[in-house]
Amino acid sequence: MLASIVSFIHAFLLGFIALGIYDFKNQWLCIRVLACYRRSFLCLSIMTMLGTFAYAAEPTNSNQSNSLDATSVEPASSPAKLPIKKSKKTTRKPKQTPKVFICPVPVDTLSVEPITPENPNNPEQPDSALLEKAQEQRDNIGEYFIEKAEDLDYFFSRRVWTEPNESKLQLDIGEIFRKDGDRETIARIRAKLDLPSTQYHLRLFFDTDSDDRKTLEQQSLDTLRQNSIGKESSEGGLELLSNEIDSWKFRNRLGLKSGGLKPFYKFTARRELDVEEPWSGQFKQEFIYYEEQDWRSNTTFNIGENFRKNKYRGAVSQIQFFDLDDTFAFSQTFSISEDKGELRSIVYSVGTFGSSEPKVQFNDYFISVAYRQPLYKKWCFLRLSQDVVFPRYDSHRPNPAFAVQMEILFTE
Repeated sequence: MLASIVSFIHAFLLGFIALGIYDFKNQWLCIRVLACYRRSFLCLSIMTMLGTFAYAAEPTNSNQSNSLDATSVEPASSPAKLPIKKSKKTTRKPKQTPKVFICPVPVDTLSVEPITPENPNNPEQPDSALLEKAQEQRDNIGEYFIEKAEDLDYFFSRRVWTEPNESKLQLDIGEIFRKDGDRETIARIRAKLDLPSTQYHLRLFFDTDSDDRKTLEQQSLDTLRQNSIGKESSEGGLELLSNEIDSWKFRNRLGLKSGGLKPFYKFTARRELDVEEPWSGQFKQEFIYYEEQDWRSNTTFNIGENFRKNKYRGAVSQIQFFDLDDTFAFSQTFSISEDKGELRSIVYSVGTFGSSEPKVQFNDYFISVAYRQPLYKKWCFLRLSQDVVFPRYDSHRPNPAFAVQMEILFTE
């Protein structure tokens, strides 16, 4: 299985280089990525696979590739030959007869079958075979992941769980284009192995870019994320889900952080607000302890309503406290989201960020638009984010940024 996956990734890497996707500065993106991120071969290989998916998912123009010019078709009885020109002064060798396409059937009865994703048997459509191969590899990885989760669940509990396993495996990868031409590659792998048969409902988790170590700005805006490749940002450990008590849900996490295997602990309490429809709300309190950063707390309160069909408007308030330097940060966001059907959605947001240093004040303002739609079936998604931040340190001048992100879900 591992050899198959590695061969698959290498094959797509070669396809990406041959494809030659053009970037904004008239240079080949594959060459720039190889030059800038050659130390992160795994990230590049997966990005190659995603770029190939996007190219393969584009519909082929069948009118250009399969159309026949009736003026160039002659009867099948004898191929056409060009006449030999003679000169009175000199004798020239006759020109070679050009190759002419001979239509095997009358033109008026010829029909060209369009190339569509629903016609994978068309020999002129290699993209369908490519997508089917990608689908097969994705399914194999997901099934293997779920199978291992079920094996671990049986190993710890000695019981067979009849319900579907809720383990998750997701890959996010993309590019951020910032002001003055700066760009940065971002990547994230999230895994959760569900062990529902265990006595305390345990879960094993792994995250290469955990939100617990991010600022409120980085949690709210995709374009403010930073490249986590090669940094000490990965976390993994054990999660315990407690039974619900008086509408409160509790969760405990204990694990290790990369870069010296430093331990951390996280406690989360969550409660749904008792409000009348169409309103809904939630309160969440988190306490997080890191060995090198002491402990911090995150308080989140959100409320909203469905005011029209497939539309939702809401407000989110957050406060983040740091015990190490006795400071806190806060944010306020207002958003309107719309479900456009077929797994497509768009979110419009406006908000502000503040802190207690050097004094309590709002520092930055922002507006944001995020669009998400499926690229292929229900497991490959494209996310586009356009953010404009007005920071205080830059006299509130606009600082735009654009993020392109691909999401691959290996499990349902």
